[in-house]
Amino acid sequence: MPTAIAPSDKKEAPPVWKRMGLAAPEELLLWAPHGYLDFSTPHYAFPEANTGKRLFACLVNGHRMFDKDGFPTSSMRQARRLVISVKDHWGNAAEIPVFGNVWDWKDAIQQQELYLYAETDFFNKTLQIRKALTIDPSQLGSIVALYKGIPGRLKAQTVSGAIAENLTLLERAGKLLLQKCRLSLAEFDRLTGYQTPHALLLALHAPNSVREGEEALAITRELCVQSIVKAAQANKITRNVPASSIPIQDEEVAKLLSALPYTLTKDQQIAIQEITADLRSKRPMNRLLAGDVGTGKTLVFLIPLVAAHLAGARVAVMTANQLLVEQALRELAEYFPDVPTFQVKPGTKDLPNAILIGTTSVIGALARVKGTLDFVVTDEQHKFAVSQKQSLMDEHTNLLEATATAIPRTLAVVQFGGMDVSLLRECPVQKDIASRIVLSHEKDRLLDFIKKVAAAGRQTAIVYAAVNTGSEGKSIEDNAAKWLKHFPDQVAIAHGQMPAEEKQEALRQMRDKEKLILVSSTVIEVGITLPSLACLIVVNAERFGVAQLHQLRGRVSRHGGRGYFFLYLPQPVTDDEDDDAAYGKTAADRTMKRLQLLVDHSNGFDLAEKDAELRGLGDLSSTGSSQHGKTAFLFPNLKIHVHELKKALVVAGLEA
Repeated sequence: MPTAIAPSDKKEAPPVWKRMGLAAPEELLLWAPHGYLDFSTPHYAFPEANTGKRLFACLVNGHRMFDKDGFPTSSMRQARRLVISVKDHWGNAAEIPVFGNVWDWKDAIQQQELYLYAETDFFNKTLQIRKALTIDPSQLGSIVALYKGIPGRLKAQTVSGAIAENLTLLERAGKLLLQKCRLSLAEFDRLTGYQTPHALLLALHAPNSVREGEEALAITRELCVQSIVKAAQANKITRNVPASSIPIQDEEVAKLLSALPYTLTKDQQIAIQEITADLRSKRPMNRLLAGDVGTGKTLVFLIPLVAAHLAGARVAVMTANQLLVEQALRELAEYFPDVPTFQVKPGTKDLPNAILIGTTSVIGALARVKGTLDFVVTDEQHKFAVSQKQSLMDEHTNLLEATATAIPRTLAVVQFGGMDVSLLRECPVQKDIASRIVLSHEKDRLLDFIKKVAAAGRQTAIVYAAVNTGSEGKSIEDNAAKWLKHFPDQVAIAHGQMPAEEKQEALRQMRDKEKLILVSSTVIEVGITLPSLACLIVVNAERFGVAQLHQLRGRVSRHGGRGYFFLYLPQPVTDDEDDDAAYGKTAADRTMKRLQLLVDHSNGFDLAEKDAELRGLGDLSSTGSSQHGKTAFLFPNLKIHVHELKKALVVAGLEA
């Protein structure tokens, strides 16, 4: 049963703000509501049928329960349908029908009076109460802010409860807001009409009326837009630092390109020219290399890296995980065997004159040797915090941030960030990937299809949301055992909790076609190449974000040809993730719409635009310990429309 927002008494470990990826509890108050409900005055008569939702009180007369076969039962655990008989304070009768999980109504049927936010209609001449939110009596007389949760991770009720518990941090949150939007107190007052930031936050989260809340929300949205414009202007300002110049010769770049076994796309060639021109200039490079999955971004940054190293510069790549480190080392050894490379590991105390490649271990190694870098690449830059990237930087350091994950935040940086961008849209190979949603009743057909793929000597990967929470609560090993029954001696396993050598061995078996089936966690999400992978199945796809699903799809048919991508839903998507039911929307509706985006769009940038239309542009703020971009987007969940930003940038004289 969906319920309205009430402060949570549950002690979270870890706390909710950490589970949301925030750096401190006051950042919770920068999680904006998306609307408000007025619980100030309940009605004591049922609303007329089909006139929308109202807050009203009703008296419980009794209830009836039925099992899955439709027979009466007294056991709530066996019940699959519950009918609660109620009447209003004028004696009018109605019923509340509940289907499926009736356990959440256990306390409600014991009460004498219920407060509901619901709508009514008629069924078989009986007045019925639909889409009911139960209201805690403590909320009567208040204005309740509605928040979105994080699909698959946190319910809206959990988020709203955490925000209510941390309203005492309004002043600290206000100082953070002022810092993030880079405004003086006087400028903030002039722009917003609020004398202090914490006064705006109070009106946002605990307004005295719906109108006050909606006005605060509109001001907050405008504040976000203006902050993005201000940051874009700041990013346009550059300075001369002669030590940043790396004397890369065009002849050396041409020599490196000629060593490749194939010709690069036009996009790749242009991007390399843009990067090398930046490296030669006397202004430190600050560039984003953004490409759709499969457009070959790795070679685009490896060529300038090698050229810079040969020109005497100290260079490094920081990747998102160890598997990408190993893959970059393999590619460098394959294409440029005479160029020295060095894998930076945790505890490394000496850094030779070579191309340095590692995960965040690069940060610690540089600190230990008190070294600096002339050129650094952060691969899949959205995986790193601003503080991590800044720790690699000296005044003269050239930075290239690379990503093949076209999330709405990346799209916004590309369009509105005011930073230099190199775009890769062309795919070096022709591939055709069919994507579709598969429901539980189709699982046998899906299995038959995988068997046909295997019979043709092609490979399939089955990806689970987490190591220990696969379908039906099973671990990845448990699920792998089930696949082994269908494909004896043909199943490899890879997940993040395995020793690195075992993961590498599993991927080697797939690359060498010793195995046909890979059962995996999301460890293969970013950048991993399995040349013969023709099919990928994401189990419990509703737990994944759009960008993550698109990245997983990018593992299919890496060398071209026909491929298949299945979004498998072992159970029906439920409506209990969010409180948007108050607006006639449900979590299930939004989830299915989100998954349908993957079916309808294969281009990552198109997908990011559609994703932005659904959920906004994401967190673009420039402070904090979690991942942030180059522009100041103050409220990470606030939906900002592209047309608003374009209009503001035009007014400011910046290109959109």
